[in-house]
This record gives sequence, structure tokens and C-alpha cells, in this order.
Amino acid sequence: MQDRRSQERIRASFVFRVVPDEARVRVRSGDVSRTGLFVELDQDVGAPGDLKRIRLGSRDALHVLELDARIIRVVRSDDLLEGRRVVGVAFELVVPDESLQARVDALVDHLAPATVASEAPAGLRVRLETPWQLRAGERVSVEVPTAEGGRVRVEARALDSRPRKNGSYATRFDLERCEEHGDRDVTGIRLALAHRRPDLVGELSSLSLPTVLALASMEQLTGVLLLVDDGEEARVFLRRGQIVDVEGLGETSPRHALGGVLGWTRGTFALELRDVTRPDRLHTSTTALLLDLVREQDERRREVA
Repeated sequence: MQDRRSQERIRASFVFRVVPDEARVRVRSGDVSRTGLFVELDQDVGAPGDLKRIRLGSRDALHVLELDARIIRVVRSDDLLEGRRVVGVAFELVVPDESLQARVDALVDHLAPATVASEAPAGLRVRLETPWQLRAGERVSVEVPTAEGGRVRVEARALDSRPRKNGSYATRFDLERCEEHGDRDVTGIRLALAHRRPDLVGELSSLSLPTVLALASMEQLTGVLLLVDDGEEARVFLRRGQIVDVEGLGETSPRHALGGVLGWTRGTFALELRDVTRPDRLHTSTTALLLDLVREQDERRREVA
């Protein structure tokens, strides 16, 4: 099996079940690669090292797999948010043969938003899943992976957009090579909806930072969250609900900067909903990041005690 750290992870929504720990298959969100996945669950299903049978598939049921997976990491939200308990579990897929690996690869390719197998030549037509309906003739911008492992920015023109049973839309595009970005990104089309909403502002004493970030993650908001407390400032950059960068408190590491403001119980926050183009410096889901930071803070408190 290839090193799982070398595999590109994608943020996706899929159907998932741990057999027999969970009673039924449910729609989950998480990070998926060809060798493993990180998924957010409602209950404990085991400890690192445990071998589990999982059922994993696409929401449209075109790709469904049942295979073994080993738990390699578990994080919990016991002290993070009030309400629903969240358990983050990282699995390493156990793939004994090439046939099963081919099925896993096909599932991951199917889950990846707005991607095709190779560089798109001029005039190529593809059908992609989009979270909302596009008008015929509407132009967007798409990032397409190349055979060499890079990415090329392609302009796309919508031909038609038809509703799917899972609530998304199957949109047919004409693609052509270009350097300029379109007015929207297919992988983050909900940004257009976000721009119609008023900015979110409030006091951290009444709405904690983890709660604000959890809301942004659930709503897949894109923008910049400004945090101010007694003259100190920090900025959290969000793209489709995921934290991609954090600045402030004199920290050069976005992870350390976020850890520094996570426990603020006073001050204000203001979320400006706008496009965020800076690169992702964290490479993980918001839930997984917050769970890890809270766990580290709890471990430090226990060491001091």
C-alpha cells in the first residue's frame, strides 16, 4: 500500500457505516483519499489499531464498497461544543488486491468535485456535480488536474443544469483553456449564496469562536473572520467552511495562531463574506482541526495540574 500521507485528500460528502457498530448507513462528511479517510461520527466505534468493517459509497449510489479499515487516530469533541457529540476517526483502508483498489480509486474520483482524469483540451464537454443550478451560458472557473500531477485553470460555459435526487445538480459544461478566472468557482459555488447574506457579527462572550467556526463549516461560508480582544487582533480565512489560514498574535504558524484565540471568552467577531484566494496552509477539515487543538489544550492543562 502506498504511503497515505502522499495521497491527495479531498473534502467530500458520502454515505458511510461502521458494521455492525452503526445501525444504518448515513450521509457523512470528511476527508477521503485512495488509502484512507477521516470522518465525523456521532459515537465511539473503536480505538487506534482496531480493525473495522466499513461501508463507503457515493450519495448517488453509483459507487458502493464494503471493506476492512484500520483505525489510526481518534479525536473527540467532549469539551469543544455543547450539543451533539462529535467523534473524528481516521481510517486506513485495507486493500488486499488491485481489483478492490481500482474500485476505491473510482469512488474517490467520483467524489472529487469538478475534476476530470487529465488536462482538458479546448472544446471538451464534461458533466460535473454542482451544489446549485447554473443558467445556460453562465461562465465559471474550474481547476482541472493534469496527468503530470499539476493543475490547470479552465474556463467553463454551462450548457444545462439538471436536478439530482441528492439535492445537487448535474451540470454539463463546455471547457476551454484560459488564464483568467471566471466569476465563480464550481467547487465553491455556494459562495454566490453567501454574498447575499448579511455579515455575521457578535460578542465572543455570547457566541464562542468554536461555535462560530462550526456554523461556518456547516454553512460552507467563504470569507474572513476578524477577532478583536483588548487591542489584539486575529484573522481566520475560510473557504467553503474550511479554515485555510490564520493570522495574528505574532504567530507565523496558522495552527498556533488559531490555538491562541480559541479560548477567547470576550471580545468581538465579524465575518465578512467574500472570496478567499490564498493557499490552504492547514490541509484539514475545520472539525478535525478544532478537535486536535482542544485535545492538545486539555493535555497541557493536565500536565500543569
